[in-house]
Amino acid sequence: MLPLFLHLHPVPSNCRQFGSAAQYIEVATSYVRFGPPTHAAVRRYSKIEVMLSLGFLLLSPLKFFFGMVAFFIVSLTIISRLEKRTVSPYGELEGAPCSDDPTGYAARWVADALQAGFVLLGWAHDIRGSVYKCNYALLVSADRTTFMVISVGTILNLPMYATWLHTPAMDGRSFNTTDKQAGVQIDLSRNWTNQLAVVPSFRQLLQKHREWLQTLNVLPRSFTPNREFAEFRALRTEHFRSMERAGLIRFTDASATQFYYTLPGAAKTATWSYFVGVIRGLSHGSLLRSA
Repeated sequence: MLPLFLHLHPVPSNCRQFGSAAQYIEVATSYVRFGPPTHAAVRRYSKIEVMLSLGFLLLSPLKFFFGMVAFFIVSLTIISRLEKRTVSPYGELEGAPCSDDPTGYAARWVADALQAGFVLLGWAHDIRGSVYKCNYALLVSADRTTFMVISVGTILNLPMYATWLHTPAMDGRSFNTTDKQAGVQIDLSRNWTNQLAVVPSFRQLLQKHREWLQTLNVLPRSFTPNREFAEFRALRTEHFRSMERAGLIRFTDASATQFYYTLPGAAKTATWSYFVGVIRGLSHGSLLRSA
């Protein structure tokens, strides 16, 4: 169906008399004629229509992409703001895990760590309730500069298998490496800095961790013999107190064992965590190595 075109033809301006009251009305300087479009007009219309169609097709995926990004960021912000979190999820040390690991992940990584000179301090269950069905193997390196946590189990019935290597520095900061994106912990106060290293074995993870520390010129601070677990808990407490001072979280009690994210803290952390996770996932951890 062809469009309706209006052809405007200028005429001299004049005045015409209407009615017996001798009222004068100035007539417009042009008149309108209806008719079929010219060939040039049809060509121009077709080009415009094609350009608009292409623009719509190009913008639709972008609108969908940014809409999904906004959805995930808002969802993460709401969850972070409403969820009450625990500073230290670890129970008391036990000699064995309280549940089986059908994947064998913990057994393999603990065995590899023991061969590398790490000492097994024990196992701890997750104290955060029935939703968190996790066990943690806790180890320390032979030089006591690196504390190792291996998580096996489920959170909200989703598998959670990850390993963290924590090395505190002499300046009060701490550096940790994990092998799973789900294990990344973003700290915008910069008290903790993390690295994602997607590798298949403990030895490779340990190598990545040590190379990273050398790159950053980190001067490690050793854990005290026989007090490694207590000092690791204190390390976590100081980490969250740093986040509180930065306005990212607020504690729910004087003992500083549980906390909520503030609204600005939840929004900032959710946004940065999302973009870091996407970029690291696409690059397999090679981009934004430290965050």
